[in-house]
Amino acid sequence: MKNNFPFVLLLCAIFIASHLQGQQLIEYQELAGIKHTFQHETFIGGGAAFFDYDNDGDDDLYLTSGNRPDIFYVNNGDGTFTEQTNEAGFFPSRSYNTMGVITGDIDNDGFKDVFVTTKQKLNQSFGKNLLFHNNGDGTFSEIWPEDEPGAGTWSVSATFLDYNLDGLLDIYVGNYVDVANIIRDENNNITGYGHECFSNQFYENLGGGKFTEQATALQLDNVGCALAVTASDFDEDGDLDLILANDFGPDIEPNRFYRNEFISPDGSSRNRFEEIGASINANQAIYGMGIAVGDYDNDLDLDYYITNNGNNLLLQNNNGQFIEAAAAANLDNTYNVPDSILAVGWGCSFLDLDNDADLDMYIANGFVPGPDFLPTDIEDYDKVFLNNGNATFQVDTANYFIDNPFVSRGMAHSDIDNDGDLDVISVVQKAPFNAARDTKLFQNQLINENKVGPNWLQIGLTGTTINRDAYGSSVYLYADNQIFMQELSGGSSHSSHSTSILHFGLNTIDLVDSIKIRWLGERDLQTVYDIPTNRRILITQQEDNFTTNTKEVLKKKAIKIFPNPSKDQLFIDLADFNNTQNSIDLTVISVSGKVMVAPIINDSTSPFTEVNLTSLPSGVYFLKVTTITKNQVLKFVKE
Repeated sequence: MKNNFPFVLLLCAIFIASHLQGQQLIEYQELAGIKHTFQHETFIGGGAAFFDYDNDGDDDLYLTSGNRPDIFYVNNGDGTFTEQTNEAGFFPSRSYNTMGVITGDIDNDGFKDVFVTTKQKLNQSFGKNLLFHNNGDGTFSEIWPEDEPGAGTWSVSATFLDYNLDGLLDIYVGNYVDVANIIRDENNNITGYGHECFSNQFYENLGGGKFTEQATALQLDNVGCALAVTASDFDEDGDLDLILANDFGPDIEPNRFYRNEFISPDGSSRNRFEEIGASINANQAIYGMGIAVGDYDNDLDLDYYITNNGNNLLLQNNNGQFIEAAAAANLDNTYNVPDSILAVGWGCSFLDLDNDADLDMYIANGFVPGPDFLPTDIEDYDKVFLNNGNATFQVDTANYFIDNPFVSRGMAHSDIDNDGDLDVISVVQKAPFNAARDTKLFQNQLINENKVGPNWLQIGLTGTTINRDAYGSSVYLYADNQIFMQELSGGSSHSSHSTSILHFGLNTIDLVDSIKIRWLGERDLQTVYDIPTNRRILITQQEDNFTTNTKEVLKKKAIKIFPNPSKDQLFIDLADFNNTQNSIDLTVISVSGKVMVAPIINDSTSPFTEVNLTSLPSGVYFLKVTTITKNQVLKFVKE
């Protein structure tokens, strides 16, 4: 038989070259000066946090390292980093088996602090977590007490939130296995899990660097072996709710959605959370590992993506009820090898990688050993799913092939070089059966060296009466007869925390009409107008630093409708109009003058009024807006 080995090598070389040529995300950790591997014990852990520790305008980086010392990198301002772990005061981490990391300003002094979850203090069964207070001089001091309630637990993920709107960031911590128990059949085959899990903790911020543990009092002491937690206002009532991705869901506890009842429908305050996952179709029992939050279908509500050992979940928000839409959106990421070997998703994020004005998805995949009914492979590549703009996704390996088949866990994103596109880090564990592999940093090549590429806008928020980080606030960006929204997070993905700068891709849009900010806990929206693109702006609560010709702009932009053309729903923005009018009647009229939809209820507590168009045939219609002093008519198309 003829030896085809050289020919096979040539084919492999051509295949690799074809994937690398024109790639948008290139491997960059070596050029950036980053050298890191997560040293694990039990395949769990590995987190990253991008945050601006010194307020110099670029994001620095903290990486947890398991049984190795954590590493802290200072951004040099050009997308390269210098390791400053010991100089900054993070050396206490070397005594702990660290898991995840989030950052937030716990005392509103203008400097972000760092919270690190741990499995144990080295050579002990379990240990405390770590809280590094930013001293404001380039150094940190570790201040978490050794005797903090719940210190002897295995903590994995955490999130910052201000649950009671007192302006101070609280901390919710997801905990993992306490006592392991494998269920086997008579042939010694693994058939399930009966683990006992540590209950989660909720630390209420009392000020002055002091916290009190309140999980039981708030009904948040879940024992589902949580691998990911995040805070998000999923019911849009102005306070932050909590979402848990629980591991071993088929045997222990499913995912949980906790509604914060601090702001209740009748206006009273209840100091508790209520678990409502089953009632909103969000309590799926999976091997939950990571959570992403974003409005992927641009309908102005938040959707949630939860990774799994096997098919991931995409919870599409439909008026407060959730539809599981991963397969329909081609975002299930079920298999590593088609129809046989499962993919294992961990860290994940909604982000606009190609600046085309819709949110894409990055998934950090990584092997974990499992029983025969959960077959996995040691090589499991990270994936980029590009949003097609119609609530579906595609894998574009020609431009977004991610050369990372190793054991990934946490991931986070940031514009590390401030060039207008988002870069990604994927934390890699030291893999079994292989030499140690490095954590991967991927630099986005979308914006070229001449600053040319699709348009974008980045927005930083600063709270004054709310928490200084403004976690939990939402931004609505109006441009080109469209509206885009994002919520500022206190930590999500898996054991990780992405940048606090909100990034909006805008494609060819070169001017933003206005930006509205719904600050956490407030009903009124703060508005700024006429923002040029391709820059970063900073907005402080109640300071309209970017408003120009406010009165004139208000007259011109009193009413907006979107999307246009519309399919089943039309949204009307009357926020500015409501400030000056006491009574508003809304009617949809056909081109012949026939009233098609009336009355339309204007809920003054919401920034948008929604009109259901499902009963209308395709065609051109008019929205008539009538007040005491004037009428206004706007044309739209029903597809």
